[in-house]
Amino acid sequence: MNLFMERGWTVIIQDDLAMRVLRLMGLVIGLMTGATGLLLASAFPSWVEEFGSASTVVAFWLPFVVGSAIALILLSVVGSAVDTVIVSFAEAPRQFEQNHPGLHQQMVLAWRQVYPDEFTML
Repeated sequence: MNLFMERGWTVIIQDDLAMRVLRLMGLVIGLMTGATGLLLASAFPSWVEEFGSASTVVAFWLPFVVGSAIALILLSVVGSAVDTVIVSFAEAPRQFEQNHPGLHQQMVLAWRQVYPDEFTML
């Protein structure tokens, strides 16, 4: 946290749009999995007939929970990678520029476009 405060990037890490998008994707995947469960239950009603009047609820919520959980676990790896890139960029921008000048330039231009007042490079 001190690293980002020194750079004046606290707004950047508070925004954290990547994690919001990943959570939304996990929700969408869960909804699609639940909808698939409903389709399968309507195609094969014998699979859920033992649940009686709650068969539709079970056919949606069970796949929804499982699909969302698996998606969010897998997407957390992507979120961790995004966090690692941001911290590495904040900690060693000169090394990144020396080793990957094209990527460094793209990242600086993109950050300056989104955060013109907050983003400053040393």
